[in-house]
Amino acid sequence: MGQEKDEKSGSEDDIKSSRNIWDLLNFWTVEFVTSDLEKKYKNWELTERIKIFTRNVLIGLTFTLLFSVSDYLLLGASELFFQLLSIRIALVSFILLYVIFVNYRKQVQYLDYGILVATVIFTLVSGYIVHKIAQEAEFIGFNELMLIFAYYLFLPQRFVLLLVSGVFATVVMFLVDISFPGMQNATISNIFIAFTLANIFGVIHARLVHVQSRQEFIDLLIEAGFRRSLNKQMDERFRLEKELRRQAITDPLTGIHNRRFFIEAINKEIDRYKRYSEKFSLLLIDIDHFKKLNDTYGHAAGDKSLIKMTKICKAHIRSIDTFARIGGEEFVILAPQMGIGEAVKLAERIRLAVATESQPKVAKTTKTTKTTKTTKKTKKHAGKASQNQKITISIGVSVYKDGSSLDQLMVEADDAMYKAKKKGRNLVVSN
Repeated sequence: MGQEKDEKSGSEDDIKSSRNIWDLLNFWTVEFVTSDLEKKYKNWELTERIKIFTRNVLIGLTFTLLFSVSDYLLLGASELFFQLLSIRIALVSFILLYVIFVNYRKQVQYLDYGILVATVIFTLVSGYIVHKIAQEAEFIGFNELMLIFAYYLFLPQRFVLLLVSGVFATVVMFLVDISFPGMQNATISNIFIAFTLANIFGVIHARLVHVQSRQEFIDLLIEAGFRRSLNKQMDERFRLEKELRRQAITDPLTGIHNRRFFIEAINKEIDRYKRYSEKFSLLLIDIDHFKKLNDTYGHAAGDKSLIKMTKICKAHIRSIDTFARIGGEEFVILAPQMGIGEAVKLAERIRLAVATESQPKVAKTTKTTKTTKTTKKTKKHAGKASQNQKITISIGVSVYKDGSSLDQLMVEADDAMYKAKKKGRNLVVSN
């Protein structure tokens, strides 16, 4: 498993560092040096290779059967004609079955070595037919050249196996030709030169096709790599922007919204009221004696009180309400689609729930005293008071009125909240 990872990583590094396609290819086999990369390439082109193979073979088999017409014109309705026709039909049937098998299985190995076997059989049968017909006709080397060219031009085969197919066809056809009686040395020489040139041009064309196909594959890999990298960067940027946005509108201690988000939310509600006359209310909450709580039990106790109160409030508000911390111990609840009566009831539920919850048990942070005795007494008093201390809140409620501004709404809620303070705290007052 580790070896596969190293090989894969190596192939990707090779692609990035290579300046020429031949840096990645074996010169003789025209295949990728890295086996993992070659495997990916074969899987990438498999479907297209099968389509090309199927199309070209069907065309080739059609011509194979059409040559039976030439056989008939040359041989007539002779025994040899029907023998050759039977051979052609058997050959076409066998290759058609192979084409169906390849399209069904869709695996690289069946395509590569199957084409090699098919070309060997097709070459031997074609050589036999040529040998039989040539006894009744003049030399037909042109057809043999067409066969060799067809292998190189139209078979979607691995370069090495394609070369084997081409050379094998050349050898078979050359042996068939020189076996004809009365063949002169000059003619044999010409046949040899023609077959050699056919192989040279065929090899050059096949190499170009294989190189271009692999170059296209590499270009796609590079493009896909850039796209993945760009998408990754965009995702990371989006994540960072989302996180920055969250931090910008979130109170870090309590985890609820902050003053900035509240201002945005209430301005939207004011705009909505102006368009649709949808009422909304504002609850301004302040923790009673919070400074004394901090001084007596320390800031840790104060922070826990804020967090505790936040949890209680969140449990009693709706999902459409906006709950935000706008100051040290000041909180606000923006309640859309809620009139003053409903807002007062909501405030009373929250006030009562907070009042019934005890202060978190946090030991007081003691100051250094001159004597150990004084310190012990202070700690003892702080611990006892910490267990009995409870949080209470005062809430001012206001409702948005036509023509009011944000500042006016806040002032009304603030005045109501201070009236609750003056009346003894732990109260709800509406304005």
